[in-house]
This record gives sequence, C-alpha cells and structure tokens, in this order.
Amino acid sequence: SQNPCLPFDAHRDGLSLGEAGGYAVLERTGPDESGPLLRGYGESSDSHHMSAPHPEGLGALLAMRGALARAGIDAGEVGYLNLHGTSTPANDTVEAGAVNALILKIVAQRIALSLVMLLLVSVLIFVGTQILPGDVAQSILGQSATPQALANLREELGLNQPAYLRYVQWLGGLLQGDLGTSLTNGRDIGEAIGQRFGNTLFLASCAALIAVPLAILLGLISVLYRNRWPDKLISIIALASISVPEFLIGYILMFYIGVQLGWAPSVSMVTEGMPFFARLHAIALPVAVLVLVVLALQGGGPRTGTVSKQLRLNLEAWG
Repeated sequence: SQNPCLPFDAHRDGLSLGEAGGYAVLERTGPDESGPLLRGYGESSDSHHMSAPHPEGLGALLAMRGALARAGIDAGEVGYLNLHGTSTPANDTVEAGAVNALILKIVAQRIALSLVMLLLVSVLIFVGTQILPGDVAQSILGQSATPQALANLREELGLNQPAYLRYVQWLGGLLQGDLGTSLTNGRDIGEAIGQRFGNTLFLASCAALIAVPLAILLGLISVLYRNRWPDKLISIIALASISVPEFLIGYILMFYIGVQLGWAPSVSMVTEGMPFFARLHAIALPVAVLVLVVLALQGGGPRTGTVSKQLRLNLEAWG
C-alpha cells in the first residue's frame, strides 16, 4: 500500500505487509509534561498470519492482554482505542473480533460479580430478618389473634419450615419470576413492580431523549469555544447543578414552575390508560430535574462533562 492502511478502509490501495502485532497502553499527561506516558505494551510475532489467520485473532488478543497486564488495568478502564490497518481487510475483521472478545470478557465478569453481590445481599437481608425479635404472624394479626388463627397463618406463610428451606423456596420462585405476595395489601409483588417499572422506564426514556442530544451539543460548544465565555458559562451552570442535590433542584422547580407559575403539576401521577401527552405533562418536572443532572455530568464543559472531555480528546487526536 502506498498510503497508511486504516481499519475497514474501503479505499485501501494495497496490503500492509507484516506478521507481528504490537499494542501500547498510553496515559495522557498534563499540559506541562511532554508526550503521553507509556503504561504497558504487548506484542505477538504471529498476530495476523496472512495465509491462515487465527479465526479469533488469538495473537492480537494475547498482545492486548499483555499490554493491559503490564499497565495493571483491565479493558474497562481504556477510554480510547486507536487501531491501525492490518495486512488485509479480512484480518481487520479478525482484529475487531479480538477486541470484542477482550471487552465481552470484562462485561461477562462484571455481570457475574453483580449477580454474586445480589445473592450475598439477599442472604444478609434474609438472615437479618430471621434474627429480629418478634413473631411475624402476631405482627400481622395483632395481639388479639387467637392461637388457632396464628397457627393457620404460620402454616400459610410457611413459617413452620426451616429458615434455609424458606430461603431456597423464595430464591426458586424469584428465578421463575414469582416475587411472592405483599403482606401489606395482599397484591402480587411482581405486578406491582411491573407497573411502576413501566412508569420509570417511560420517565428515563423521555429524559434521555432530551438530555443526550443536548449534552452532545453543549459538549461541542464547550470544545469549540474553549476558555471563552460560552465554555465558562456552561461550566459554571454545570458546577452549580452538580453542587446542588437533585431533591433540592426538584423542590425549587416544584415551587416556582409548579406552584408559582402553574405550568406543570407539582405532584406527578401516571395511571393506566392515561393519554400520551397527558403523561408527558405529568412527568415534566421529573424530566427537567433528570435532564439538568445529566447535562451537568455529561455536557458540562471540558472540566466536568464526560462528553466534552471525550470530544476534546478526539479532536486533538484528529489534529
């Protein structure tokens, strides 16, 4: 090739000859220091064999793992990935597969760790409820309950069974989607959570549809006008939003927008069968609070906004 080979470049005019592969983990340093810091490196003498490449890109995978191991980090801590073009377009696909395998392993490990943590938390909560003093049946029926009524309720709730057996039965029901019945109102817990989860998902979706494009727009403005008044104004508003707790922002919006101006309801009630635009009007204030928080964290200028920082790094990398 007469030109540098970029990954998946449709205009590639030849091959990039070479059997070896090398990867480096670099850390960006401060403005007063010269060049990035080399954290780790990895190499493979048979990274992409042109005649018979490994279907999973094992050489490239081992080189990347070596670089991460020397740096003492995992793939989840890498903020930016810069790949070169391999020997052939087909091997570009192999290298991409190696990158995906490396990242998917980290994702699988974190999901497994989260499941283990949830299991341990459920065990701790169950043990805590068992060592509490008092009788569950007596608490439900009251002090005037007869011994027969208490015995019947204990039998119905399975309180006569050993504690470990009750936990195993609860865990089995949970894995099958059966969360049990609420002791306060007798309703199915799964149905109650399902209805509220739908409202939560609707709220989060509306907030994301507004916050994400605005965060990208504010991030671009902050990068393009860096250290000028638009960037400073965005940073000041973002820092103020981060410093104020979300519940206090909610109270302020409720008082001024909901009570004083009457533009939106101060108490949001979303019920089944509610028209779409009525739902939007009901969740206007919660969406506004979430949007302000997300914008402060994601788009609040190169100093505080995650999107702004990434856009600035990409623009500097592209020159």
